[in-house]
Amino acid sequence: MKVIDSMWFNTAQGNFGIVVGENEVGERKMYAGVVRGFDQKADENAILAWGNKVNIRMLEGLINKIHSRAIEEAKRVLRRVEKEKGRKR
Repeated sequence: MKVIDSMWFNTAQGNFGIVVGENEVGERKMYAGVVRGFDQKADENAILAWGNKVNIRMLEGLINKIHSRAIEEAKRVLRRVEKEKGRKR
C-alpha cells in the first residue's frame, strides 16, 4: 500500500498518526495508530500495516457535531444582532 498523506499528533504514549494509503487498484483507506516517532516513513508504513482502520462516517459524524454547534452559535449571534437593531430604530 502506498502512502498518500499523513497527519501527526504528539501524546504522552507516543506519536499518534493518521495515514491515508492507496492499494494496487487505487482504493484509498485511512488508518490510525500510535508509533515511536523516530522515522516518519517507517511509522507511516507501520500504521498502514498494523493500525486501526478509520471509520470515515464516524469521523464525519464527530466533525458535523462541531459544525452544527458552530452554525447554531452563529444563528444565536445573528438573532441577537437583529434584536439590537430593532431596539435602535
